[in-house]
Amino acid sequence: LGQGLSLDDEDIYGQTPLFYVAKENRVNIIHKMIERKGIQIEIFSHVNHVDKIANQTPLFYAAREGHF
Repeated sequence: LGQGLSLDDEDIYGQTPLFYVAKENRVNIIHKMIERKGIQIEIFSHVNHVDKIANQTPLFYAAREGHF
């Protein structure tokens, strides 16, 4: 985050940073994303973003991995 990470960045699978922290249960990083000035509104727009692999959201991947 301190090096200019954008929550809009997507990999070749259409997954944003939120997908990766949700899959890995990195709640501490999600909190940092929310706490950062200007990020709060942006992160909530990304919870409904779907990827190109399975047309799923970050919440789907978190739940699939058992991270409730």
